[in-house]
Amino acid sequence: MSVERFRFSVGMLLVMVAVLICIPPGVAKAHMVHGQTPMDHGVMKEEKENGQDLEQLFLSMMIPHHRGAVEMSRYILGVAHDERVIAWAKAIIAAQEREMALMERWLSERGGADEKTWQAMEAEMAEMMDLLRGAEDSERAFVEHMIPHHLEAVGAALAVLEKTKDRDLLLLARDIITTQVEEVVQFRIWLLGRDTHSEH
Repeated sequence: MSVERFRFSVGMLLVMVAVLICIPPGVAKAHMVHGQTPMDHGVMKEEKENGQDLEQLFLSMMIPHHRGAVEMSRYILGVAHDERVIAWAKAIIAAQEREMALMERWLSERGGADEKTWQAMEAEMAEMMDLLRGAEDSERAFVEHMIPHHLEAVGAALAVLEKTKDRDLLLLARDIITTQVEEVVQFRIWLLGRDTHSEH
């Protein structure tokens, strides 16, 4: 898969899903940097045909990406009252902390992080955290931001699913895709319920 094809695939995935599930424009914009999704950073520029660099870059992006989700989840646990939102936050923390521990070990075995990629993702996650803290409706903001956040991870995992020769990374990519797509569906159902109640 070429660099251009990967960028197009991830970008179109996010655009189409944003349209279909009606992600608010402000939320979608928060997940873009200079017209790119966070998962465009590094992978688009550095991916090599043998897939090895893709794996290192995937881990360099996904660890701070997971860390951002954990930090947002810990924040929302301190302010949320909705039992479903609380349950989702706890599930995200449990799953993504476990995955981070694995990815940190695998990244160390591959020579460590690509610093440019890591720092770009950390900056993006910090911006998301600031937006969550400033939201009037923290529960809704958490769920709305977590949708494109999850879909970004799914887009990157799809590239690994196609190209990696590492069995452990293949299984991780599968778990990210299946778990986070299902959570996105549940988030959307919750948002639809909130919108329905607000109309009455």
